[in-house]
Amino acid sequence: MTARKERHQFNFWQSPQLANLTFSHGEYGEFEFLPHFHEYYIFQIVEQGTNVGICQGKKFHLQPGDVLMMNPGEIHTGASADRHWLRYQGICPEVTQLQSFLKLMEFTDQNIPEFTHMQIHAPALATQIKELIQASRQEEDTLYLQSLTIDVFQQLFRQHSTLQPQSSRTKQDLTKVKKAISFIRDQYNQSFSLEELSAFCHSDPCYLIKVFKKKTGLTPYQYLRNYRIELAKKKLQQDIPICEVALELGFFDQSHFHRHFKPITGLTPFQYKRQFRTRFKA
Repeated sequence: MTARKERHQFNFWQSPQLANLTFSHGEYGEFEFLPHFHEYYIFQIVEQGTNVGICQGKKFHLQPGDVLMMNPGEIHTGASADRHWLRYQGICPEVTQLQSFLKLMEFTDQNIPEFTHMQIHAPALATQIKELIQASRQEEDTLYLQSLTIDVFQQLFRQHSTLQPQSSRTKQDLTKVKKAISFIRDQYNQSFSLEELSAFCHSDPCYLIKVFKKKTGLTPYQYLRNYRIELAKKKLQQDIPICEVALELGFFDQSHFHRHFKPITGLTPFQYKRQFRTRFKA
């Protein structure tokens, strides 16, 4: 009887033939992702096991044949159901990359795409996504890769996206949240108080925390922490020293950086950086 794997692993790589489109692969049993967000989209499929979690307050239960779709900035968790071994693969396109594919597909609406269905059961599409991910790790013909990518994204865009911003949030509260996010992103490497943030947003501190968490799923501090991690991932990809990244992004020291990085990414800063030294060539 084969012994059960215990160590989790997470891998990322990019395809130069697809303008450095990023792909991911993960395997784990006991690991559990804390609430976090990404600056990019996620289209994920499961090869083995069941992926469970919460995205924007809604539960998902992903099994083989399902496709999980997450927009940038959406707060989510992730774990393996009953801690059984889980293996998944994913495509992680940046906003600008999806917009480029929109132009190639001659979509007239150039707004930032928003996917409205978090989870769908689409075995045929899941198979195509798996085929694309496998091809991205091999020396495939560029035309083949591009054609397969466009075919996958066309189905996602036409069947499951609005291609227009959602307008269900109240304008006043949304404005406060947007101003708070703008302030956090501008001051991410500085120390600032809730009073300073509230003053910038012309809001009462208590109300700002309430509306911010309602709209994003995170407190302003949690959002700041997650945004720093997203920036750190980009800098680690550029082979910048870990200690330099930690201090530049406002962490007290390398240990402080490590404690926040691993619960969100599943990897230590060193493990994440090492994967990108070969420029994602598997």
